[in-house]
Amino acid sequence: MFLRPIPLGDDRRFVLEAGPIFLAERRGDVFSFAEIHPPRQWSREVVAAAGEWLHLPSTRDHHSPGETDALYHLETGEVVELGPFRGRERSRLLLDGTLIVVELEEGAPRVSMGPAPGPLSAVTLPDQALDADFLDAQRGVAVGEDGARVFFTCDGGAHWTRAPFPGGERARVQLPS
Repeated sequence: MFLRPIPLGDDRRFVLEAGPIFLAERRGDVFSFAEIHPPRQWSREVVAAAGEWLHLPSTRDHHSPGETDALYHLETGEVVELGPFRGRERSRLLLDGTLIVVELEEGAPRVSMGPAPGPLSAVTLPDQALDADFLDAQRGVAVGEDGARVFFTCDGGAHWTRAPFPGGERARVQLPS
Protein backbone atom coordinates (compact mmCIF):
# COMPACT_ATOMS: atom_id res chain seq x y z
CA MET A 1 0.00 0.00 0.00
CA PHE A 2 1.17 3.54 -0.67
CA LEU A 3 0.03 6.84 0.79
CA ARG A 4 0.08 10.12 -1.06
CA PRO A 5 -1.61 13.25 0.32
CA ILE A 6 -2.64 15.88 -2.23
CA PRO A 7 -3.49 19.37 -0.93
CA LEU A 8 -6.71 21.10 -1.93
CA GLY A 9 -5.44 24.59 -1.15
CA ASP A 10 -7.09 25.06 2.23
CA ASP A 11 -6.04 24.08 5.76
CA ARG A 12 -8.84 21.62 6.53
CA ARG A 13 -9.09 19.25 3.54
CA PHE A 14 -6.86 17.10 1.38
CA VAL A 15 -7.16 14.14 -0.96
CA LEU A 16 -5.47 10.94 0.18
CA GLU A 17 -4.47 8.22 -2.24
CA ALA A 18 -4.14 4.98 -0.28
CA GLY A 19 -5.19 2.44 -2.90
CA PRO A 20 -8.71 3.87 -2.86
CA ILE A 21 -9.00 7.67 -3.06
CA PHE A 22 -10.34 9.53 -0.03
CA LEU A 23 -11.36 13.07 0.76
CA ALA A 24 -9.94 13.81 4.22
CA GLU A 25 -11.50 16.63 6.22
CA ARG A 26 -10.35 18.00 9.57
CA ARG A 27 -12.84 19.23 12.14
CA GLY A 28 -10.95 20.43 15.20
CA ASP A 29 -8.47 17.65 16.00
CA VAL A 30 -10.45 14.89 14.25
CA PHE A 31 -10.15 13.76 10.62
CA SER A 32 -12.95 12.09 8.70
CA PHE A 33 -12.45 10.17 5.45
CA ALA A 34 -14.94 9.72 2.62
CA GLU A 35 -14.08 7.48 -0.32
CA ILE A 36 -14.22 9.14 -3.75
CA HIS A 37 -15.28 7.14 -6.82
CA PRO A 38 -14.10 8.94 -9.97
CA PRO A 39 -15.11 7.55 -13.39
CA ARG A 40 -13.09 4.50 -14.43
CA GLN A 41 -12.05 5.59 -17.93
CA TRP A 42 -9.35 7.83 -16.48
CA SER A 43 -6.34 6.93 -14.43
CA ARG A 44 -7.08 6.13 -10.80
CA GLU A 45 -4.20 8.46 -9.96
CA VAL A 46 -5.05 11.99 -8.88
CA VAL A 47 -2.25 14.27 -10.05
CA ALA A 48 -3.58 17.48 -8.51
CA ALA A 49 -6.47 18.95 -6.64
CA ALA A 50 -7.64 22.52 -6.06
CA GLY A 51 -10.75 23.79 -4.37
CA GLU A 52 -13.46 21.36 -5.44
CA TRP A 53 -11.71 19.84 -8.49
CA LEU A 54 -9.53 16.74 -8.95
CA HIS A 55 -7.32 16.38 -12.03
CA LEU A 56 -7.46 12.84 -13.44
CA PRO A 57 -4.96 12.08 -16.22
CA SER A 58 -5.29 9.59 -19.02
CA THR A 59 -1.48 9.34 -19.21
CA ARG A 60 1.48 10.72 -17.24
CA ASP A 61 3.19 13.09 -19.69
CA HIS A 62 2.24 14.14 -23.19
CA HIS A 63 -0.87 12.63 -24.75
CA SER A 64 -1.47 10.47 -27.79
CA PRO A 65 -4.08 11.58 -30.33
CA GLY A 66 -7.60 11.08 -28.98
CA GLU A 67 -6.64 10.87 -25.30
CA THR A 68 -8.16 13.22 -22.77
CA ASP A 69 -7.70 14.23 -19.15
CA ALA A 70 -10.62 15.10 -16.93
CA LEU A 71 -11.55 17.32 -14.02
CA TYR A 72 -13.79 15.71 -11.41
CA HIS A 73 -15.90 17.89 -9.10
CA LEU A 74 -15.75 16.59 -5.52
CA GLU A 75 -19.24 17.73 -4.51
CA THR A 76 -21.35 17.07 -7.61
CA GLY A 77 -19.45 14.28 -9.40
CA GLU A 78 -19.44 16.42 -12.57
CA VAL A 79 -16.77 15.39 -15.08
CA VAL A 80 -15.24 17.94 -17.46
CA GLU A 81 -13.13 16.41 -20.24
CA LEU A 82 -10.08 18.44 -21.28
CA GLY A 83 -9.65 16.93 -24.75
CA PRO A 84 -9.60 15.02 -26.90
CA PHE A 85 -5.99 15.99 -27.46
CA ARG A 86 -4.29 15.89 -30.84
CA GLY A 87 -0.79 14.82 -29.83
CA ARG A 88 1.83 16.46 -27.61
CA GLU A 89 -0.28 18.23 -24.99
CA ARG A 90 -0.10 18.24 -21.22
CA SER A 91 -2.53 19.64 -18.71
CA ARG A 92 -2.09 20.58 -15.05
CA LEU A 93 -4.36 21.80 -12.31
CA LEU A 94 -2.39 24.24 -10.15
CA LEU A 95 -2.92 24.61 -6.41
CA ASP A 96 -4.58 28.03 -6.84
CA GLY A 97 -7.26 26.43 -9.07
CA THR A 98 -5.72 27.51 -12.37
CA LEU A 99 -5.98 24.99 -15.19
CA ILE A 100 -3.10 25.12 -17.70
CA VAL A 101 -2.83 23.30 -21.04
CA VAL A 102 0.47 23.33 -22.94
CA GLU A 103 0.37 22.21 -26.58
CA LEU A 104 3.73 21.47 -28.23
CA GLU A 105 3.37 21.67 -31.99
CA GLU A 106 6.30 21.93 -34.40
CA GLY A 107 8.64 22.88 -31.56
CA ALA A 108 6.62 25.91 -30.48
CA PRO A 109 4.51 25.72 -27.32
CA ARG A 110 1.05 27.23 -27.05
CA VAL A 111 -0.15 27.84 -23.49
CA SER A 112 -3.75 28.36 -22.42
CA MET A 113 -4.91 28.82 -18.85
CA GLY A 114 -7.77 30.01 -16.68
CA PRO A 115 -9.77 29.06 -13.61
CA ALA A 116 -10.83 25.40 -13.57
CA PRO A 117 -12.80 24.11 -15.37
CA GLY A 118 -12.46 26.95 -17.91
CA PRO A 119 -12.78 28.80 -20.20
CA LEU A 120 -9.07 29.10 -20.91
CA SER A 121 -7.27 32.02 -22.54
CA ALA A 122 -4.09 32.02 -24.61
CA VAL A 123 -0.89 33.17 -22.88
CA THR A 124 1.72 35.09 -24.86
CA LEU A 125 5.18 33.54 -24.48
CA PRO A 126 8.62 35.07 -25.10
CA ASP A 127 9.90 34.88 -28.68
CA GLN A 128 11.52 31.53 -29.51
CA ALA A 129 10.18 29.83 -26.35
CA LEU A 130 10.69 26.08 -26.42
CA ASP A 131 8.60 25.24 -23.34
CA ALA A 132 6.75 26.96 -20.50
CA ASP A 133 4.93 26.16 -17.29
CA PHE A 134 3.35 28.04 -14.38
CA LEU A 135 3.37 27.82 -10.57
CA ASP A 136 0.04 29.65 -10.32
CA ALA A 137 -2.06 32.03 -12.44
CA GLN A 138 0.59 34.76 -12.20
CA ARG A 139 4.04 33.16 -11.86
CA GLY A 140 5.53 31.22 -14.75
CA VAL A 141 8.78 30.24 -16.38
CA ALA A 142 9.72 29.74 -20.03
CA VAL A 143 12.88 28.43 -21.65
CA GLY A 144 14.12 29.40 -25.08
CA GLU A 145 17.00 29.24 -27.54
CA ASP A 146 18.13 25.66 -27.02
CA GLY A 147 17.67 25.86 -23.26
CA ALA A 148 20.24 28.64 -22.73
CA ARG A 149 17.74 31.41 -21.93
CA VAL A 150 15.24 31.39 -19.05
CA PHE A 151 12.38 33.87 -18.66
CA PHE A 152 10.04 34.54 -15.73
CA THR A 153 6.67 36.25 -15.45
CA CYS A 154 4.80 37.47 -12.37
CA ASP A 155 1.76 38.84 -14.20
CA GLY A 156 0.28 35.82 -15.97
CA GLY A 157 2.47 36.16 -19.05
CA ALA A 158 1.74 39.82 -19.87
CA HIS A 159 5.47 40.59 -19.42
CA TRP A 160 8.46 38.25 -19.43
CA THR A 161 11.88 39.03 -17.95
CA ARG A 162 15.04 37.23 -18.92
CA ALA A 163 16.78 35.98 -15.80
CA PRO A 164 20.37 34.99 -15.19
CA PHE A 165 20.66 31.24 -15.15
CA PRO A 166 23.43 29.34 -13.33
CA GLY A 167 26.17 28.50 -15.80
CA GLY A 168 25.44 31.47 -18.05
CA GLU A 169 25.22 31.00 -21.81
CA ARG A 170 26.81 27.53 -21.58
CA ALA A 171 23.96 26.23 -19.40
CA ARG A 172 21.28 24.13 -20.98
CA VAL A 173 17.88 23.43 -19.42
CA GLN A 174 16.93 19.79 -20.01
CA LEU A 175 13.72 19.71 -22.04
CA PRO A 176 11.42 16.68 -22.20
CA SER A 177 11.77 14.79 -25.45
